[in-house]
Parts: sequence; structure tokens; C-alpha cells
Amino acid sequence: MRLFGWTRSGRFEVTLCVTDLVSKVGGYVLDSQRFSNNALMLRIQLPPNKKTELVAGLRNCCETLDAESSEAVVEYAKGELALEGDVTCTLFMRFVHDEPDWRTKTPAVPG
Repeated sequence: MRLFGWTRSGRFEVTLCVTDLVSKVGGYVLDSQRFSNNALMLRIQLPPNKKTELVAGLRNCCETLDAESSEAVVEYAKGELALEGDVTCTLFMRFVHDEPDWRTKTPAVPG
């Protein structure tokens, strides 16, 4: 399941909210990738029996999920997706703010 969303809330608060939600429903954050201070991608694994908690929590954490993501979450909550076992999900969050872009120095490669 792929989810895309955006928020004007602080990136630290949203990241904490989502990771706490994943932990609360018995899931795991498998991987994360930060794209400067503008976006974050989390790959998460969720148990199939915590659907309603996930849906309610995502609505609290994210300002907006795109249309396809909203439909996927609703189908997941209703059990319409034929999923067996744990569900791997990618959540991509865009942070809308006026802060300047972070410039991260890339370390020099020896040789």
C-alpha cells in the first residue's frame, strides 16, 4: 500500500505522531528516508488486525492524504483489500513550510 500526504504542521511533530501510531498498533518502521526538510518517506509494516486504529491515527497525524491514498486506507479499514499477514506500507509525507532548504554536505569519497 502506498500513501501520499502533505501537512503544514511541523515535520518533527508529524514524524513522531506517525511513528508512535505505528508502534501503538503493533507495527514497525522498517526504513526511513529524509529528503532535506521538505519530505519524508517511511516504510512501515502493520499487522492486519489494527485497521480502524490506523485509519483514525493517520487522519490525526496528516493534514491531507491524496485521493488514492484515502481510498486505499478506507478499503484497508473495511477489509476490502485481500491482505493476508502483515501489510507493508510506504508513507510519503511532503512538508509545506517557508523554511529554507537544508543543505547537507556530502562526504568526500576517498580515492
